[in-house]
Amino acid sequence: MIATKGIDTVVAEDNQLWLAMWKNQQTDFHQPLVNRHLQEYWHRLKVPNMGRVLVPLCGKSNDLLWLAARGFEVIGIELSSLAVKAFFKENQLKPKKTRSGHFTIWRHGRIRILCGDIFLLKHTHLGQIDAVYDRAALTALAEPARKRYVRKLLSLMPLLKPILLLTTEDVDPLRTQDSVALVDQEIFDLFSPHFAIAVSYGDTYPVAFSPATVNKVYQMKRLTAATD
Repeated sequence: MIATKGIDTVVAEDNQLWLAMWKNQQTDFHQPLVNRHLQEYWHRLKVPNMGRVLVPLCGKSNDLLWLAARGFEVIGIELSSLAVKAFFKENQLKPKKTRSGHFTIWRHGRIRILCGDIFLLKHTHLGQIDAVYDRAALTALAEPARKRYVRKLLSLMPLLKPILLLTTEDVDPLRTQDSVALVDQEIFDLFSPHFAIAVSYGDTYPVAFSPATVNKVYQMKRLTAATD
């Protein structure tokens, strides 16, 4: 039997791989345009005006700019200092930098990026959070680290807040061309104890063609006290 790696080992290996990708400029995953699903479905979360939005594993995503332009206070979390530096440089922004524990904080206007390991993040680093925007942060993690990631999100939101979750998943074998997208079993297992889960979007494809993966958008709403 092959020994299972400890979760700390998995996270450490993931971190080193992520840092190496930015160092070696292997960043084809970066999307220069604002995500169309964010623009289409964000309003459904009904985040308060000037609310505070947490964006885990944000890279140098221009989605941060889109959210800030709509009046939200945006807090990105990113491990790679190269990614953070690139975000501000490419957008011609001059941030102020401070240090807080394990994190270097880069700030400009409504945007704040905490550079460091998300698993070392504490609620005191953030204050109140009104919503979470996860653009494939969950699916970028190795499967053994995902439970820990969700637990970390929950610890950062003592009062559970809505989440817009964008994923890339294996094709659901039970889905047909005419049926709606289904909640992935892993997503259900991770989030259903705390959130009501709705699929806002799922890629469609002809019956004759089955892609390797599909994109989905989930809307997570806090369970009410009556259904907790």
